[in-house]
Amino acid sequence: ANANIQFYVYLDEKNQVIGTARVTFFNHNRRHAAMINAVAVDPDIQNKGIGTKMLLDIEFEIKKNPQIEQLELALEGDNPVGRR
Repeated sequence: ANANIQFYVYLDEKNQVIGTARVTFFNHNRRHAAMINAVAVDPDIQNKGIGTKMLLDIEFEIKKNPQIEQLELALEGDNPVGRR
């Protein structure tokens, strides 16, 4: 399978890193797909909607690519916040 990885870094108004995410684009059985994984938000500012905004922004960017037929979100098994 062919894979391409993009990293997203989110900054606050002071240009401090507040969140990161990794997206893996791949071709599986001739289907183009993307998987959002390794999403992290600074623990000091979690539960303020930043992770949700990050995911929505990433989804918006991915949907600009008409070749992507499937979008997946990978979660760690012990991540109750991510499962909401």
